Amino acid sequence: MNVFNKDIEISLRLLILLNSKQDSSFNIERLTYYDHLLLHSGDIENGPKSLFPDSPFRFFEYHVNKEKITSAIDFLWRRDLIDVEYKETGIYYKANRLTKMFLDSFDSTLYYELKDISKWIIERFKTYSIENLEAL
Repeated sequence: MNVFNKDIEISLRLLILLNSKQDSSFNIERLTYYDHLLLHSGDIENGPKSLFPDSPFRFFEYHVNKEKITSAIDFLWRRDLIDVEYKETGIYYKANRLTKMFLDSFDSTLYYELKDISKWIIERFKTYSIENLEAL
């Protein structure tokens, strides 16, 4: 599964997720779960077909990828592709005007499929607590 989790690919998936709900911000835990769901949407009942091959170790990926996602967030922030919000409940990340401008340069089937699944994930799981996402 390492081929699908290089820093640049994780960064692009995060940008797509953040851009799917432009006025919303997400903490690192929620982004990590959403990224996992983006890779394995077919594991969810009535979910869209997964775009990537299933890994027998996919249920352990969350813990491995959290560190990679933290690194990807830092990479995106340093390039001004996302904004950081500091709230009483923690640190949150959100899309900014450069996020959309950057993503508008992509034109591929995979990009549009990731975009559609990202919107589905955010809409479907927006009311889930972190505990509910973990149990899922």
